[in-house]
Amino acid sequence: MPLADTVTPNLFELEWLSQRKCRTVDDAKRAVQALGVQTVHVTSAPLGSEKTGVLSLSDGDIHEYCTPRYPDVPHGVGDVLAALIAADVPVGQALGHVHALARFSQGQEHLNIVGASADWVFAPAIAASRKD
Repeated sequence: MPLADTVTPNLFELEWLSQRKCRTVDDAKRAVQALGVQTVHVTSAPLGSEKTGVLSLSDGDIHEYCTPRYPDVPHGVGDVLAALIAADVPVGQALGHVHALARFSQGQEHLNIVGASADWVFAPAIAASRKD
């Protein structure tokens, strides 16, 4: 990790990497800053019981990207988000795609990437709110 300029841990991975519990956004912010990586995008951030999204720290600024939390979504959403970010898709746009894919895939055994393509490919970006 010392050689990375961007990492995309989920909340569990952030706690493990930082050796800190992250029950609140402030806890997660401190844990992200402790990593010493220029850009960190935390998936499954602790944004409340009804919300999920990304906590993003880049160049010292921290932003929240929130979406509704959907029950019964197949595994792999965080991996899709990480792949989109690795492909240089901006975080808000990547989360918009993933949000549409998760909503479309609810209750299914796997993410319905092909069946949901008309929805997720053209999904609008999720706006960020700055959290200092």
